[in-house]
Amino acid sequence: MPGFDGTGPQRRGPMTGGRRGSCNARQPAGRPPRSAGAAAVTPGLSRDSELALLHQQAERLKRDQQEVEARINKLTGGM
Repeated sequence: MPGFDGTGPQRRGPMTGGRRGSCNARQPAGRPPRSAGAAAVTPGLSRDSELALLHQQAERLKRDQQEVEARINKLTGGM
């Protein structure tokens, strides 16, 4: 992430770089993922920018949870 300011490679927000960075929750084996509750703290980030990042993170976590639940349902036959 250029500048390490939470804006992504094209300054359009996190996760806009193809999910290949260290902020990706689905990292390959051998690279421990960040804790789900761990938000990156960036010095100098404005309140509004931090709120926007937290909202984006919350939405991403909701989508991830839906994907996990869908996979569980598929594997258990919807039990």
